[in-house]
Amino acid sequence: FVSHWAPLPDALVELQVGADIVQTTPEHPFWANGGWMPAGNLAKGDALLRSDGLLMPIGQVTHRTEQPTAVYNLEVADWHTYLVSWWMFVVHNAMCIAKKLKSLKTATGKVITNSKYRGKLNPIAKAKGFRVPVKKNGYPDFSKYLYKGTGKGSAVIEMTGKYDADFAKANRAAGHTATPAGYTWHHTEVVTQRNGKIYNRMELVKTDAHQAARHSGGAQLYRGITGTKGYR
Repeated sequence: FVSHWAPLPDALVELQVGADIVQTTPEHPFWANGGWMPAGNLAKGDALLRSDGLLMPIGQVTHRTEQPTAVYNLEVADWHTYLVSWWMFVVHNAMCIAKKLKSLKTATGKVITNSKYRGKLNPIAKAKGFRVPVKKNGYPDFSKYLYKGTGKGSAVIEMTGKYDADFAKANRAAGHTATPAGYTWHHTEVVTQRNGKIYNRMELVKTDAHQAARHSGGAQLYRGITGTKGYR
């Protein structure tokens, strides 16, 4: 049967192969380069498998962020592989593939946001123009978007449970009078406890990239350790 994808996605990927254009969600897997790859991770030159066994290279990949759009998921009993477009490319049920790589959880049982994409690029961030890998531990790798200007781009601070207070501490430790324009302090997953106090390694990351890659980090770990609603 055919069902609506819920919730409605606001990120779509257009794949131009030959004269054909295939539009899909970033999570939807295509058979490319010898394995299943989410559409959001595909790039120009990747080879898509056709039903006749031939491969066709992708000519162009366009990521679009739009208003929520109604898309559809095809489900056939006992079958999860389908053919799409005039060229009959081999694709897979995205929901079925997603079950193979489950989300990771913290020591206190909280889901690490987007950890199911570990080892890959965050497809939602990529759809917005940012290449943010998800590390094997489930947390984002913002190394491509770290601060490189005057002063330090990282600092270790005692956590307070309040964003503004932590940002002020990080700025002082890094030698900044204020957070550099266009950047924000990111609470990494590097959290340590000493003498009853909680410390976090913070990094200055480009604000746009930080906002594009929905993620978990030190703030979530702080809440788990303290049992409070800090940073909310």
